[in-house]
Amino acid sequence: MLVSAAVVVSLVEALALQGVDVDELLREAGLSREATSRRHSRVSWTSFVRLCNGVSRRVDHRVDRLRAVGALMTDVSPPAPLPMFARYVTSSATLYELVARWVAPANFPHLRLYSNRWGSDRFSVHGAIPLQYEACEAFLQLSIGSLIALPKMLGNGPATPLDVQVSDRTFHADLRLPDTGPSLRRSLQTLFRREEKAALLDAQRLALMDGLEASGRSHAELRALLERLPDMVVVHVDGRIVFANRAFVRTMMWARAEDVVGRTLFDVVDPRSRRMLEERLALPPDAEAMPELAEVWLVRRDGEPVHVEITPTQAVVFEGEPARLVVGRDIGERERLKQRLADADRLASLGMLAAGVAHEVNNPLAYLLNNIEIAKRHLARLGDEGKPAADALQVALEGVDRIRFVVRELLQLARAEQPEGMSTDLGALVQSTVSLARAEIERTARVAVEVEESRPVGGSVPRIAQIILNLVINATDAMRETAYEQNELVVRVRPAEHDRVLLEVSDTGVGVGAPHADRIFDPFFTTKPGSTGTGLGLTITQRLVADLRGEISFTSAPGRGTTFRVLFPVAHPE
Repeated sequence: MLVSAAVVVSLVEALALQGVDVDELLREAGLSREATSRRHSRVSWTSFVRLCNGVSRRVDHRVDRLRAVGALMTDVSPPAPLPMFARYVTSSATLYELVARWVAPANFPHLRLYSNRWGSDRFSVHGAIPLQYEACEAFLQLSIGSLIALPKMLGNGPATPLDVQVSDRTFHADLRLPDTGPSLRRSLQTLFRREEKAALLDAQRLALMDGLEASGRSHAELRALLERLPDMVVVHVDGRIVFANRAFVRTMMWARAEDVVGRTLFDVVDPRSRRMLEERLALPPDAEAMPELAEVWLVRRDGEPVHVEITPTQAVVFEGEPARLVVGRDIGERERLKQRLADADRLASLGMLAAGVAHEVNNPLAYLLNNIEIAKRHLARLGDEGKPAADALQVALEGVDRIRFVVRELLQLARAEQPEGMSTDLGALVQSTVSLARAEIERTARVAVEVEESRPVGGSVPRIAQIILNLVINATDAMRETAYEQNELVVRVRPAEHDRVLLEVSDTGVGVGAPHADRIFDPFFTTKPGSTGTGLGLTITQRLVADLRGEISFTSAPGRGTTFRVLFPVAHPE
């Protein structure tokens, strides 16, 4: 809210007459002489409050001295258009009416004023600072002093206070007005100087327009501020929503604020939080703030719940009537972030464990490999008699070699190292991997492999084999709950655009529903019953594909199956 600088000018001149260091006071309030020297400019209400409180400190918070400064403001340089009004009115009561109707709204657009005229010698006025603006008792005491001194502008004595009550936000003054006396010359001037009377009416009109414009500008600025806040803001009157900002509308999945305004809070609150809402609405309207931070559940337009943390509810005035303001923040995203951090910590722990296991396996693996080689050499001396045992050892040696590859890749994965310059025949590797897993797959579904001739892809055999195996196992698990007759697993390899090779793994299983589609690659997320799934297979697969500079995506239809697609870049010779 902005205050007319003319009031600040009057206050500064009154203080200067009393020998107060005005420049220091202005500095404390964040104002300057230049900013307050232009009567048609405006200053913020916050700065004006600081200035008034500074004046109060200078006079030791004495009420009589504050009112004396207020009286001087009327004497030395009254705010426009008071001097013009005083030239044409014929009584103190009329002057007070003009001040309440025109001057005060022009200089203080947010101030609430109510006045009554009792005959020609009594006038009462009640003023209030709305709750959304900072309270200032010093300003109200200055105003009382100005009101008491007002009749002096007509050449009369000051008003006599009959009953004056002031708090930090409100004031009430019941005044006895001085006798105006003969004013024939003033009446004749008013009668014959029609042009100046027209100027007076024009000044009244301009003053009112100025006040209304300032009030409208302040109202628009406040709404714009609330609209742009990232947190959800709702203003309600007795539980009925009268304002909702963009963040609330967006979170609750409404198209426009107009779709929410007019509804009750019970329309957007989940049943589990309704009792809390009822308790809060039952609190007295004049309660300054509700209990501290609380968590509530709201219901979006599509029926999904939203977990929200709300601040203490504040009593405000909105559109001229008492209301309550609630600020909330969607903490669902915060909880999801905490879960991701926990998952990342678990993955880091698993990485450390994997590295440790790989190192522990490497040592006995070396002993085993060395002893198998020694046994093969000794068996070779026996000729045909030792051939069966030698063949068995050769199979064992191939198994040990595979374990060595897996351990090496496990160490590379734990260290996040990227093998360079390696290439793999994707079609041949798919044939080999599916053959190894065929016995397990065919317990659940029929399997088909379709391979078109394509260029080698970049990456190591164990890593790409792990991608293929993870997708095949995932597809097989998706078909365990459906009938064998309709289960089919199809693995395809074919060239793709932009020097890439496409791997497709399709199943006819249960599919992935909308609630789970966004989380399918999240660590530890699984839809498998019981403890049959770790929730790491697709997470590791996605990471391996990214390490190979590939792309992975999927399409799914609940009850009809899922297709995963992986695009591998072809290997380029150095």
